[in-house]
Amino acid sequence: MTMGYNRVNKLKQYRLIVEITNRHYVPGVTTYRGIWACYINPVYPMTYQSYMRIINMPNLERQLQEAKEKREQGRQLTLFE
Repeated sequence: MTMGYNRVNKLKQYRLIVEITNRHYVPGVTTYRGIWACYINPVYPMTYQSYMRIINMPNLERQLQEAKEKREQGRQLTLFE
């Protein structure tokens, strides 16, 4: 198991980005580019293309759950377990 990259934290960040988008998006009034420019890019610097990939990611919650289960499966036991 590698310790340099934690997919669970990245997927949690993606979930936050999707939640911010859902909170501010009004169909026919706002645009994804406007939401990205005002709310997403200042907090989570990324390209617009990356932002669109994240909000169109299929099964984000399922991927997050699977990553959490995989992380728990590979967890090293402590001295007292």
